[in-house]
Amino acid sequence: MQKADDDMKTIDEYIKTDDKAICENIDDLEYKTRDKVAQNMLSYFRNLVEHIAVRVYAEQHENAFVDYDTIPKAVEFLKTSNEFYFLRKFHQLLQESRSHYTPDNDGAERLLLKYYEYLLQIKDFVYRRYQMQILSNIDKFPIDLDDTLQQYYEKIVEKLDKVRYQKAYEVYSERFYVQKSKPFFVNHHVYYENTLIPTNDESSKFNKLVVFSAFKIPANYAIKVDLDDDIIEISGKFMPIKIVAAWSVSIRPCELKNFARIFGCNIEVRSDLSEYIGLMNYISRTGLNLVEILEFSDRRYQAFKERITEKAQKIVLCDIFDRARDWIRTNRLGSNSVRYLLYGLNNKIIKAQLSKEENYRMKGLYLDIKVLPFEEMPFNSSLCNHNPSIYDLLSCIKTEGREHELLARRININADTYGKLYTKTDELAGFENIDELVKTYNDSLYRKHQNRRLEIMGKNLFVKGYEDDTKEIIQNLISLTEEGVVDYNASVEDWLIENPNVIDSDEKRAILLRMFENSSLAMIYGAAGTGKSTLIKHISQFWEDSSKVYIANTHPAVENLRRRVKDNSGEYLTIKKFIYSYSADKTVDILFIDECSMISNRDMIEVLRKKNFKLLVLVGDIYQIESIQFGNWFNLARYFVPVKAQYELKRPYRTENNQLLELWNRVRNYQDNITEWMGHCGYTTRLDESIFERTSENEIVLCLNYDGLYGINNINRFLQSDNPNKAFMLGVWTYKIGDPILFSDSSKYNSILYNNLGGTIVNIEEEEDRVFFSIEIEKVLNSIHVSGTGLELMPKLNPGKSVVRFAVKKKNAGDDDNDDEDAETNVPFQIAYAVSIHKAQGLEYNSVKIVITKEVDEMITHNIFYTAITRARENLKVYWTPESQKKILDSFINDETSYDAKIFSARTGLKIIKKRVV
Repeated sequence: MQKADDDMKTIDEYIKTDDKAICENIDDLEYKTRDKVAQNMLSYFRNLVEHIAVRVYAEQHENAFVDYDTIPKAVEFLKTSNEFYFLRKFHQLLQESRSHYTPDNDGAERLLLKYYEYLLQIKDFVYRRYQMQILSNIDKFPIDLDDTLQQYYEKIVEKLDKVRYQKAYEVYSERFYVQKSKPFFVNHHVYYENTLIPTNDESSKFNKLVVFSAFKIPANYAIKVDLDDDIIEISGKFMPIKIVAAWSVSIRPCELKNFARIFGCNIEVRSDLSEYIGLMNYISRTGLNLVEILEFSDRRYQAFKERITEKAQKIVLCDIFDRARDWIRTNRLGSNSVRYLLYGLNNKIIKAQLSKEENYRMKGLYLDIKVLPFEEMPFNSSLCNHNPSIYDLLSCIKTEGREHELLARRININADTYGKLYTKTDELAGFENIDELVKTYNDSLYRKHQNRRLEIMGKNLFVKGYEDDTKEIIQNLISLTEEGVVDYNASVEDWLIENPNVIDSDEKRAILLRMFENSSLAMIYGAAGTGKSTLIKHISQFWEDSSKVYIANTHPAVENLRRRVKDNSGEYLTIKKFIYSYSADKTVDILFIDECSMISNRDMIEVLRKKNFKLLVLVGDIYQIESIQFGNWFNLARYFVPVKAQYELKRPYRTENNQLLELWNRVRNYQDNITEWMGHCGYTTRLDESIFERTSENEIVLCLNYDGLYGINNINRFLQSDNPNKAFMLGVWTYKIGDPILFSDSSKYNSILYNNLGGTIVNIEEEEDRVFFSIEIEKVLNSIHVSGTGLELMPKLNPGKSVVRFAVKKKNAGDDDNDDEDAETNVPFQIAYAVSIHKAQGLEYNSVKIVITKEVDEMITHNIFYTAITRARENLKVYWTPESQKKILDSFINDETSYDAKIFSARTGLKIIKKRVV
């Protein structure tokens, strides 16, 4: 016994030594840079976690002490209980943080904030379990809390600390995925703000629910939660909140069933089967994911199977796990997909990877052949219709020997997210032997994916295929400027004489007169509200007897064109539909492409290769939100396409407010005096409760984040609570007559009620098994439009709008076990008193409030900010702190495209034009 006590003392001494070093480093934060202190702390944090793990391990293992053999066993022992979940996650985070594998935006300050969450939990854990006081100066840790938000969180903690009665939520609750779990801190304790989304395959990713918990909820698998409604008071205003009283892992049975299909197995899984219940209890209790479980030793894996099947009369899941385990342990081709899908078990993602036929490259697996790039290089490849996050990949696939993939991932992120064709080597700190990594990456590429090769030019890296695509697009556009339409100018002049009142703008008249005189291409640039759609209308009026096709990236943009151009003889298509359904031998006289900054290079190439148009009109604004995929062509083309094919609309029509116009101009042109002008005009204000006060019927609140006091979820719930109409509950969601809404992607009504279509709830009728919604939409329909769609056309209430009625089935217990009920139980819209800035593109309002919190200020790019402020017709308020305002406006730098243009010119031989329109 004495020997065991001595060993314990030795372990405790190790912990105290680690504690002393960490406390000294925390003291150093007052006068040393955070990045240096963060690096110093890494090893001490790791030692502390490992020594605490040994202390825990020693409770059940005599003669345990700190050495190289015991530490791995102790870390593994942390997997035996969910009580140690935070220690496991912290250790994993520290392992990742040792190198450049940590994601780009995880700078030193962000890492320290992540560490703070775990350090508070460690401090509390060690004191409760061993009566040891450590991390005594944790108060000095730099967490930089916002006073307003802190008051909000303190009110929530008062509610979280209440004792709550737990209902039978496991049976009656619907399932959710945990999309995000954000820690917040009150009185040295950690609490969580969780963003949940429904598990319904048809549900929109924008249909989110924010709930609060006093405990961490793992985000791997679907959960069921016991939610309590409560109310807090902030500045005299009452805000509804939802509290998590309890939770449990509750993987959808259809997810396990579809996972089994990967191995060619058709199994029956129900949530009332003992094996299923045993599995859910095991994962909930231990906090382990299925990849970790399948990597157990033989002995421990056998114990796991015995535990979950001890009451089972029928065993089906363990047979599938045996197959998956064998595939993972032997590291066969297909194991990366199996690992990733098993780690998250998301039904929609799993189904997208399945094939009806056995994969000829992965014998025994029924996976789509398109997963092959992911199998070979998972850190720089996508699955079918799914881009895995770096966090999830790091959690289930080892990074050893994959540095070349991580380098390529960085280059691709720079291109896809920031529009940079060429990445400077200066931006690649942390990567060593870049030449060797590039060679390894290129040698590893699948033979059909040589367009993904990395190339080096001087001190720049780039994706060869991205450069090739850009070159092909610009060369095609230049070739379209070689000849115009014979007698074009004279024909326009004659048309203008016959139709003197059609165009009331000298600017547009002058553009129309020159447009196709010497070119078959017209590139029209213009700021928001300058009449780009109106110019498209005038062009189509002149070419009244010619065939015309109008395309844009999204359904809302296409419908916007249809509504504004009013050309009933033309065809209106999304770019995807044009590419895949408009045959190359079907020639059109004029092809219009709107919102070109949103069109990816890949899609633009497919359009140009069809060569099925005589004239091409490209319209857009380079300063609005860019393409989600790599799409630099419209921005870069202005440096190379002859000026005779470029036009700019300068006069704005969206607003006559001169102060607003001047702000747009200053932001658009990256001027230095934006701060002064916003202050002078009263456009800037601090975050306060006036956000929740509607000042106009036609008003919108724009945000980037869903959670937080000033997030979309909270603003929607609060403004909805001001709506005096009766509340109707459908699951955890509340709906009222008079609520503004936006439709989401829905396979059931997508052809008519397309994504981002706005509307208002005008009636709600509740029956025993379903709810009927009547929505007034901003679109005119007739009975032919809705025939056979499941929509009912109701009497019209206002001109220029229609009212449609449809049913949503109420969920019963077990409805989400299978995926065949998803379309019937999905609500195809979201409440929209507040929406994300991205969803607001193409929309406009009399009054716009933009909310920017410290949490998201680094995500506000120049183009996102410009898009947000140009949604306003009359009134604008930007809610932010002076610090966020300075950080965002200082980040606006207008040099990236010109840098790319110079290198692109040198590499391709294409000459930069001397004078540009934009």
